[in-house]
Amino acid sequence: MPTESFYEVRTLRLDSRHLPVYLYCVNGLLVDTGFSRRRELVRAFLRETKPTQAVVTHHHEDHSGNVATLLQEGLKVWAPQQALEPIAKGFKVELYRWRIWGYPEHAACELLPEEIHAGSLVLRAVHAPGHSEDMTVLHAPERGWIFAGDLFISRRLRFLRSDEDPNALIRSLERVLALDFETLFCAHRGVIKDGRAQLQAKLDYLTGLRQQVLELSRQGLSPRQITRRVLGRETSMYFITAGKFSAINFVRGFLASSPAASR
Repeated sequence: MPTESFYEVRTLRLDSRHLPVYLYCVNGLLVDTGFSRRRELVRAFLRETKPTQAVVTHHHEDHSGNVATLLQEGLKVWAPQQALEPIAKGFKVELYRWRIWGYPEHAACELLPEEIHAGSLVLRAVHAPGHSEDMTVLHAPERGWIFAGDLFISRRLRFLRSDEDPNALIRSLERVLALDFETLFCAHRGVIKDGRAQLQAKLDYLTGLRQQVLELSRQGLSPRQITRRVLGRETSMYFITAGKFSAINFVRGFLASSPAASR
């Protein structure tokens, strides 16, 4: 099994056709459940680490894919308020996402409290929307850790899902950067020891990108023209995903409250 340890945190790397997915187990608490195409590897990780509870940071299928499996294994599974219904009743998974992650299992989770205990470690739930409405990170202030779900992913993003909100993401980055932490546990990049600096770099990039987009919009450029100017041409991902994962979604998101968005 592709596992590593960082102090008392055990990590499991699940490879896929896209980005890898990392699960973290600390003092009997599992952070996220992985995707269904790697269910048996997740089961093996459960047997090794023996968690008693789990937190789903948000409902996307690479994070909630094995909820039912965890419940069958006797774990208590927590999720943010806005994630409870889609995890229990299902949500739309586009074809390109199914090919990468598979369909998630559906089952009822319990509402994630403001604080959750992992042994003697206290983790505080912090709502951080943008990537999704329900995106929630876990902050361990006594250790200076953030379990960031998909808040980070990369310092410089070129593509965005059509349902992501880059303005909300900027606000969430500002909120999390106000917390006391240094190490970041990313769901797709693993353990990032200079996590604060990396998260700040992402915030700086996004605020700079937004400034460029708004300025070019004031000059009269269309969203597509702005996209080509600041992010370049679309790649094959635009066509593979029918525009659901594309560069222009950044521009449309930044202009969502502007008249330029309707051009």
